[in-house]
Amino acid sequence: MLLHAPVRLLGGVTGWLALANTRAAATKVSGAVTPIMLAVGIATANIYLQTTTQAVSQQAFTEDLRADAVVAAPAGVSPELLRRVQAAPGVAAASEYVTSTVFVTAPYDDSQDDDGHAALGLTAGSAAQTTSAKVTAGSLDALTGDAVALPATVATQLHRGVGDVVTLRLGDGHEVTTRVVALVDQRAGFETLLFPAGLLAAHTTAGLAPQVLVRAAHGVDQARLTASLTTATAGQPVSVGDRESLLAAHATGDAVGAWVNYLMIGMIIGYTVISVVNTLVMATARRRREFGLQRLGGFTRMQVLRMAGVEGGLIATIGVVLGTVVSAGAIVPFCLVATGSPLPTGPIGIYLTVVATATVLALVASLVPAWVATRARPVTAVALGE
Repeated sequence: MLLHAPVRLLGGVTGWLALANTRAAATKVSGAVTPIMLAVGIATANIYLQTTTQAVSQQAFTEDLRADAVVAAPAGVSPELLRRVQAAPGVAAASEYVTSTVFVTAPYDDSQDDDGHAALGLTAGSAAQTTSAKVTAGSLDALTGDAVALPATVATQLHRGVGDVVTLRLGDGHEVTTRVVALVDQRAGFETLLFPAGLLAAHTTAGLAPQVLVRAAHGVDQARLTASLTTATAGQPVSVGDRESLLAAHATGDAVGAWVNYLMIGMIIGYTVISVVNTLVMATARRRREFGLQRLGGFTRMQVLRMAGVEGGLIATIGVVLGTVVSAGAIVPFCLVATGSPLPTGPIGIYLTVVATATVLALVASLVPAWVATRARPVTAVALGE
């Protein structure tokens, strides 16, 4: 056992006895280690998977966004508003921007999950200038009418190319047969189908695009562009923001979804923690007779408690190590695919907090029952047994 030497060195005779008890009761120890391993593994894996997913999502959104400003219209972008923005001094391109979810119904797409495919509606003529999606075939200028631009990976899955047709179910359940006008290369895991803004927005709750993405002309700075857009949209129920406001809004949206997942993770961890405490408390409480015999053999109550603490530390250490290995089995493959690095994105404090919490739980669940079990006189404890 790797922990044998340090425990003997730091724990003395109580450490030696704790090691002996651990070896002699391997089955009971494994029963106590398992819930700690699960708690550490579940908490570490799920939290870091969530933080990494958020970071990758934000990075992908940032890379794909070429807009320098955004005009938000809560009531929807009217044709008049779009013309005003496009005609504003310092504007190189302006595109409506609407997001939704679509499902491929024909040909059958066995790669899509219950959430379908992400969809983005843009204005033809400006789409290529406000998004960084790399066109590999066709042209985004053809995004008019019932057109769609497919990610290359989706097109391969569907065996479709430029000129072919694909039937899709839009956000309101309406099915439409679209023609493929372009294929685009996008970041793996964040593929998005591109549509004419009018087609996609007509099948959303608002019925109109809620935003206009604006690309500044060469040599026009952020302050000048914002001032120009503010002037051009004067009297309209809109707000003008810079690129950072759009990125912040996307990050906020991701955070809301993340907190829902954190709540679910918290419930799972809570049940696991209850299992940890229950297992350790029951295992320690049943050792009243054993503790009594040790005290009759010359051990003081403090030495017995110290021995129980060392055992709790051993159980916590083994559980943390195994839980770390278990979580790495989920984190490393995901991160290698998502970021190219085996390490997750997120503060090291998350892991340290999980480890500290597991250790404190193990020690408290070992020491408190041991303290209760050693309150009686040794003779009484031996006579009464468990």
